[in-house]
Amino acid sequence: MDENSILILVIACLIGAPVAIWFLSIPWLVKGEKKRQRQSVKSGVIGSFDEIFHPGAYHAHQIWEAQLELPAPAPTPGDRDLSSGKITITLPPQ
Repeated sequence: MDENSILILVIACLIGAPVAIWFLSIPWLVKGEKKRQRQSVKSGVIGSFDEIFHPGAYHAHQIWEAQLELPAPAPTPGDRDLSSGKITITLPPQ
């Protein structure tokens, strides 16, 4: 083989390998998406039964979902910079 053939072969491998890996991973990606869809349907069905037969669990789940959507608290202008010195963590007595 001459140098041009080797160069073409190396370039083909560099391009072909990622394409082959992507092509072979498609069934795995589709399977994961189908699994996520089935789980969301199951949670919706279970949620409706919780709403009827166990309202406390349903209410707790609603609170949990609302807390997931809350943004992190922003620092206020009076807060000291954490890199300015020593940080003290006070734990409540046990």
